[in-house]
Amino acid sequence: MHTFRGTALAAVAAASLVGLSACAPGSGSASGGGKAAHPSAVRSSASAVTGGGGSPELSAVDALALVKKRTSSVHSAKFELTVKTGGTPSLTESGALDWSHGVRMTMTAEVTDASALRSMRSAGLDGTIRYRLLPDVYYLDLGPGAAAHLGGKHWIRYGVDELATSSAGAYVTDVLQSQDLSRAVDLVLASRDVREVGTESVRGVPATHYRGTIALADLTRLRAPHLSAAQRADVERSMRKAGVTEEKLDVWVSADHLPLKKVATEGENVTTMYWWGYGTPVRVQAPPASDSVDAAGL
Repeated sequence: MHTFRGTALAAVAAASLVGLSACAPGSGSASGGGKAAHPSAVRSSASAVTGGGGSPELSAVDALALVKKRTSSVHSAKFELTVKTGGTPSLTESGALDWSHGVRMTMTAEVTDASALRSMRSAGLDGTIRYRLLPDVYYLDLGPGAAAHLGGKHWIRYGVDELATSSAGAYVTDVLQSQDLSRAVDLVLASRDVREVGTESVRGVPATHYRGTIALADLTRLRAPHLSAAQRADVERSMRKAGVTEEKLDVWVSADHLPLKKVATEGENVTTMYWWGYGTPVRVQAPPASDSVDAAGL
């Protein structure tokens, strides 16, 4: 049970930390690929998002301010992301997010990192994790192999307060509870060198590409705005030890001023994220109590 509980907690931390990078316009390669954008996501247009003249920096800031305003008017989207560590795929996630009245998210993750998979399989897990996030509680299903450790139940329940008992847990919790695509735009606007790179196609949709570099202090402050100074300092020390001192961020925006793609690079980790289906209804329900076990009871 101790091994299983440790593996479960590691799964929560790893996928949650990635998921937070995912839900805010994130990281990845410059190419498109994959599925076509959902028809309701954007309307194709030959005109790029542009600012109000002046220097390239001012133009980029003006254009991104329009994106922030636009994303503040929508409250849901579908997403998918891929994480690579040292050039090797380590995790994929897909799901839907609603931030209209507190954050609600449903997501499925596939762990592909060889070391992580060995650890999970040693505990009887297959590497697939399902998540449901509600404003005050977090559920995960580690697959059929987990039921043997959980009395036949499939879902593990984590209260938000339980996840916030450490600085790292508080950081994950704050990021998850603060999800809003306009916050992702704040990250780009906070970069010291924000600029327009050019126009490209993202899954067949014309888009304007912006790039910036965000200092570590600004990154943690904007991602997790409710942490105490001590908690933030603790998180930043851990990130520096992992080789993260800044985040390089690329964002692609449609002519409708909506984010389509994000690539975030932190140390050896590169996260590529796509959004579409803006305004799609997202329904997230807590699993039945009869099929859930509280994490505190593991």
